[in-house]
Amino acid sequence: MEKRVSMVLLLMAVFVLSDVADGKAKARATLSGIDRKLKLLNKPAVKSIKSEDGDIIDCVDIHKQPAFDHPALRNHKIQMRPSFDLPTEKLDRRNESSQPVIQQTWQKSGSCPEGTVPIRRIRKQDLLRAASLEQFGTKPPNILSASNKTDIKNIIFPPSINNTKLQIMSSINRSSAIMTTVGHNYVGAQGDINVRNPIVDLLDDYTTGQIWLKAGPGDNFESIEAGWAVNPKLYGDNETRLFAYWSLDSYKTTGCIDITCPGFVQTNPKLALGVGLRPNSGSGFLPIAIHLDTNKGNWWLKIGDKYEVAVGYWPKGIFEYLSHSATTVEWGGEVYSQNVKKGPPHTRTQMGSGSFGQTLERFAASILHVRIIDDSLQVKYPESVGTGSDEEYCYGAFNYVHGNNVEPVFFFGGPGQNPLCICICLQWAVLATRVRCCLKFSADKLGHPSIKVKDHSEDGDIINCVDIYKQPAFDHPALRNHKIQVNRGLYGDILTRLFVYWTKDTYRTTGCFNLTCNGFVQTSSQVALGASLGPYSVVLGPQYHITFGTYLDLQGHWWLKIGDNIIGYWPTALFDQLQQSASLVGWGGEVYSENVKSSPHTNTEMGSGSFAQTRYGSACFISNMRIQDANSMLILRKW
Repeated sequence: MEKRVSMVLLLMAVFVLSDVADGKAKARATLSGIDRKLKLLNKPAVKSIKSEDGDIIDCVDIHKQPAFDHPALRNHKIQMRPSFDLPTEKLDRRNESSQPVIQQTWQKSGSCPEGTVPIRRIRKQDLLRAASLEQFGTKPPNILSASNKTDIKNIIFPPSINNTKLQIMSSINRSSAIMTTVGHNYVGAQGDINVRNPIVDLLDDYTTGQIWLKAGPGDNFESIEAGWAVNPKLYGDNETRLFAYWSLDSYKTTGCIDITCPGFVQTNPKLALGVGLRPNSGSGFLPIAIHLDTNKGNWWLKIGDKYEVAVGYWPKGIFEYLSHSATTVEWGGEVYSQNVKKGPPHTRTQMGSGSFGQTLERFAASILHVRIIDDSLQVKYPESVGTGSDEEYCYGAFNYVHGNNVEPVFFFGGPGQNPLCICICLQWAVLATRVRCCLKFSADKLGHPSIKVKDHSEDGDIINCVDIYKQPAFDHPALRNHKIQVNRGLYGDILTRLFVYWTKDTYRTTGCFNLTCNGFVQTSSQVALGASLGPYSVVLGPQYHITFGTYLDLQGHWWLKIGDNIIGYWPTALFDQLQQSASLVGWGGEVYSENVKSSPHTNTEMGSGSFAQTRYGSACFISNMRIQDANSMLILRKW
């Protein structure tokens, strides 16, 4: 018995020692792999500089930098400067003269000698934070939704530029708020990016303010990018840092940030990638320009007041689609997190300043002096731009200046998790259950026989489907023999509702809302007058609109159109003065109360409840106003 016990104990000891030895072997292999990786990344330094923020900057022989470990660059002859300079533009920065110059923190502690380039040293703890040595310095793969990629919930809004549909597919692990332009071959783009220091919630999260140039298929595009980033997993802190990036396959297996893999060729002895930027409080801007040297095929990264300081370039040899031009340019911000597009909890990682783009220059991050360079090789405004975000309730995008061939003024950002951030799912639910049938009646005495009685709407309304020829309109004496045209304190709650109205004597004795009296003839079976509307616009959040139009036909009937739906008409027999035309058109809002123009004044709000001067995102607005003249042409109002 004792021998058996001894044998069991001996075997257990052998297994334990074996596990310990195996663990030590794996640890040695890991450490050995880290040492090899560090040796590849950190080239011998001619001089090293200790920055006050903790970084170590190695001054590396320009011909021995990591870029030349790339197989396509083994025999690459370094290009010290672009073969030609693009036309310069005198930018109006009079209002920005007091803004501080963005500086790299390490520059306070020294400089690199000629013939070298400054490269931020990668340390062992940097590699240990990575998911694997192979993934160090890369952006996580761009994972697209498994559902239909053209579904409205998977496309950044708005889905068109000048009525051209955009299939800008959204990934499940990133949230972007961008301004984009398409439609040309682009050989450059630039903009002044407001430098901020947003909060990052989790170690694996990151947030950026940047410019993208892309080419290739949507699920396997090539991209070059530059701007600022807060990326604690890569850099080990929450500092705002200059970054550059490239990928050949939508971030799947190729490319990297800065010089953490062979690719980007650095030429400037005074500027380093991946280093801290100051100030980062929002008072300064980082001018970024990326342009193609059309003679050599290299994409150059430039910064500085006039975009005159070349940092380095992405060589032609590493690209396929981007070897001659980009087909899409984007400006804006991106948040990576496993907790975007889900929740609760949604990530608290901020974008930009942490304020929505609609809060404009006082609070939001911005990108100014936006320009593109097309095949004309001229620096110009984008011909047209579209703006949008993946999660409008979490991060916003807003172009303050609209129009073709004008200078955009772009604002972006948001707080991430907030009480509204998960509401977008609820708003889609509201749209899915919106009233779709026939006519609505609020009082029994007005109820005409129903073909079908719908269940209660979620807002408490009951929708009756009434024979179109038996609706209340035909109780009006003037409409007893009317032949219908089929080609074109009231509600008991505080919901926002669709309404129509008519009167022929300044509201004295004639007319009514909706179908509460005889008059308006409804022809649509898709929209119910008096039914509630949703979703609602949110102050400093998503903005929703509804498009109305009224017009007079040849029979003298006034038709109502909402979006693409013809709802019905006010028959000519109702009117005297309006039988031929209107003499006055008005747009705006109205408040009725016994306590207007008196004290105490009513607390009833108009619009959003904010003054018109607070502008888009805060005030209620009416846009795209047109009138139809006697020639039946839609024209802009003249005054």
